[in-house]
Amino acid sequence: MSKNLFPLVFLCFMYIFITCFNINIAFAQVTNYYVSPNGSDSNPGTLEKPFKTIKKACEMVTPGGTIYLREGIYNENITIKSSGSEHKGYITITNYPGENPILDGSRLTVPNAYTGMIFMENKSYIRISGLEIRNYKSNYVDPVPVGIHIRGSSNNIEIKNNKIHNIETISNVNRVGNAHGIAVYGTSSIPAKKIIIEGNEIYNCKLGSSEALAINGNVEEFQIINNYVHNNDNIGIAVIGWENTSDTDDQARNGVISGNTVSFISSYGNPAYGNEYCAGGIYSDGARDVIIERNRVYNCDIGIEVASEHKGRSTSNISVLNNIIYNNNLTGIAFGGYDKNRGSTINCKFINNTLYNNDTKKTGCGEVLMQFSTSGNIFCNNILYSGSQSLFISNEYKENSGNIFDYNIYYSINGASNSKWLWKNEYIQGFDKYKSITGNDKNSKFADPQFIDLSSDFPDFHVKEGSLAVNAGDPANCAEYDFDGNKRNRYQGVDCGAYEFGTGLTENKTYTLAGYICCNIETQYPEIKKGIKVEIVQTGDYAYTDSDGYFKLTNIPYSDKGYSIKISKPTFLTRYINDVRIDKDILIGSKTAPIILWAGDINMDGALTIEDIELVAEVLNAVSKDPDYNPIMDLNFDSIINLEDIMIIAKNYGKKISDYPRLLN
Repeated sequence: MSKNLFPLVFLCFMYIFITCFNINIAFAQVTNYYVSPNGSDSNPGTLEKPFKTIKKACEMVTPGGTIYLREGIYNENITIKSSGSEHKGYITITNYPGENPILDGSRLTVPNAYTGMIFMENKSYIRISGLEIRNYKSNYVDPVPVGIHIRGSSNNIEIKNNKIHNIETISNVNRVGNAHGIAVYGTSSIPAKKIIIEGNEIYNCKLGSSEALAINGNVEEFQIINNYVHNNDNIGIAVIGWENTSDTDDQARNGVISGNTVSFISSYGNPAYGNEYCAGGIYSDGARDVIIERNRVYNCDIGIEVASEHKGRSTSNISVLNNIIYNNNLTGIAFGGYDKNRGSTINCKFINNTLYNNDTKKTGCGEVLMQFSTSGNIFCNNILYSGSQSLFISNEYKENSGNIFDYNIYYSINGASNSKWLWKNEYIQGFDKYKSITGNDKNSKFADPQFIDLSSDFPDFHVKEGSLAVNAGDPANCAEYDFDGNKRNRYQGVDCGAYEFGTGLTENKTYTLAGYICCNIETQYPEIKKGIKVEIVQTGDYAYTDSDGYFKLTNIPYSDKGYSIKISKPTFLTRYINDVRIDKDILIGSKTAPIILWAGDINMDGALTIEDIELVAEVLNAVSKDPDYNPIMDLNFDSIINLEDIMIIAKNYGKKISDYPRLLN
């Protein structure tokens, strides 16, 4: 045995001894708790004897501790009363590995107070992940049901990979209720900050006059990334200011909304709006200094809206970049106040977006709806492909100045001479006439962008070789990266639209990524190499390894910036290989020298720690026929959870995702 491993092995033996014989030594005290619908709050909260309620576990957990929820339905809501800390770590509430706990509000009454299925106020270093939250409903107008509700000056909060649905309020012709899937309200003079909302799904919510996912008031440094928000009856994602949420800095700001998919968002039929199509997929209402990039927004009422609903107030410095916006009911992009009693949109950028077939209800709003009081905004390098209306910009207000429209691509099958525009309430027909009268779009073109595929339910808006969108953009006003994450070369010309056409890329020119992956486990189990997921982060394409550890991904487009490859398997430390340039067929690893994954990340927190050893030790000596046996703890697949499994973790104890050696492309 290596001398370097001896101290760690000794600690493992000591840990097992202490755990098995329940000796109360300070350094071995358990900081993790377990909850099961079949448990009891008189239990100690261990894996073998879990608590029954999440509330009990929340009362017991301390900084750095994790609450694992076992499979089943929990008819309770939670108020988090303790914080984690920077030095001791997050308090985490998560699913037990491989299981699906459900917080169900169907038996709960929503009080007329600040609450939620999960509620926290002025808390920090909290992580909520892997939960399903559902059926929190109010039959009265005043109570506000919320799936996850964060208030005050909360900071360093992570809401990841949760599924939230059927959060519902009631509205009628006389009064309107409110509900949220996830809500962050910065109500304090101290900002709420460092809020990460990632990988969640929010759907089938009845929201009244509110939003599925909202950041409101004194909130900064937030990230809303890679969420899937769909089939809700009001706004999908909103960042909000000027609603008197806070007495200080009452604007959501300095945040990012990126990589989200937002679809089937409509207020039509919502009692708060009747038969109006007015719900935005993504909405900046009075926020400032926010980046909205690389989102896919479709089949909503409004794709992306940048406005302020409060007179005398503005939304400002919002950058809308590289978004794909299509088949929306009212319009693709809207900016400015929706009437003269609203606020303004100033100094915002709408750059390198792709808009296709918006205003499907033929309301007269067109691809872009320019509303009341706009100034200093830049609209450049976009592609606008109109439907049968051929209506591109609708602007009935004269209260706008200093807005720049240029270097865009416009197209409709009806041709340039039949294109339609409403500018400062003047109707114009014909592309050349529009440019002459308005002075806009001097360097823009009316041309078919030649999208690769518009026939499928999930259109491909990459452009073909020979498209006039290639190199048609303004390098001075371009997004640095495109929708796929490829770097735009502003020195050699940039493209219009969300995708940058790669050098040498043709419609049929794609490549293959293949290779061999292996786990660092000595075992006779032949399937150990099987089922490792290899995913291209930017595209979402993935493949699984076979029993030899081999995988193959085909039809990968050229990338001059390079792709990130994510390699993962439950209980193994996820590995990333970054900057993989795909300009030819690539093989990573080989049968004799495969890419290695380190085993033992039982709780999938990105590190091999004592918590992983604790999880294995708590089911030590369980065999495959025992009720406590969990196959994901059996790292060497020998049908018994024993010291060998702990030694597998010990072999790379302390390693993190960032400790993997870097591979050169």
